[in-house]
Amino acid sequence: MSISEEVAFWSATRQAIAIREGEFTSRELLELIIARVERINPELNAVITLDLEQARKFADEADSKLEAGEEVGPLHGVPITVKDALETVGIRST
Repeated sequence: MSISEEVAFWSATRQAIAIREGEFTSRELLELIIARVERINPELNAVITLDLEQARKFADEADSKLEAGEEVGPLHGVPITVKDALETVGIRST
């Protein structure tokens, strides 16, 4: 499935509802966001490290929980960015 670029501008709540209702998966939303970051970040330099492997793992786990019918939180499956000013194991920080 291909997701419209406009989804990147939806609120996190709206994205989460769309994921729960099956409009798209967490993984599909993540791939849309990754593509935007890869296209825009070289000029902005807002993100210094992307842990794509871990992000994809979390997205797939989020999708699996929904498929299994597990109870999930209100923003379940919505990708986030953690500011690199916060020290995170294995990630460069500024």
